[in-house]
This record gives sequence, structure tokens and C-alpha cells, in this order.
Amino acid sequence: MPVVRFLPGHGLPVVAVLIHKAMLLFSSAPVGTNQPLEPAQLNVGFIESAFFGIHRLDAEAAFKTFTRTIGRNMGYDISVTVSTFESAR
Repeated sequence: MPVVRFLPGHGLPVVAVLIHKAMLLFSSAPVGTNQPLEPAQLNVGFIESAFFGIHRLDAEAAFKTFTRTIGRNMGYDISVTVSTFESAR
């Protein structure tokens, strides 16, 4: 089961890097097949300032939904764990 660990430091560029990592991780998965989904674990950490002005639980729910949807389309059943930290230190 693939495991990705990522502790970002700054908002939008971090999300872009995370999406790129997800694309690389799932690039070899079958698309549009009726095969069972392969389980995968994605562990991600954000600092509180990464989503300034957005409620933390809303951001987590949106990220989880986005990641699961991409994973499903690429043939993976992704379990997402999101951790939030006060700072990058």
C-alpha cells in the first residue's frame, strides 16, 4: 500500500506540489476499468496558515473529497489522514 507523507509550509504552491505528487503516485493505475480499487494511504500535514480565512474542517473535507475522487478515477481507494500544525517548526 503506497504511503505519502508531506508537511507543507505555504498555501497554494503546497497544494500544487501535493497534486503533482498524487499524479505521479497514481500515474500507472488503470482508468475506467471495472477492476477492484487498490487501497492506498495518503498522510498529509498542513500548517494553520495554509488556509487562512477558511475553516480548517471545511478545508480538510474538501481536500479529502478531491483526493478520493482523483484516486477512484485512477483505480485507488485512498484513505486520507490530514494533520494540522500551528507552524512548520
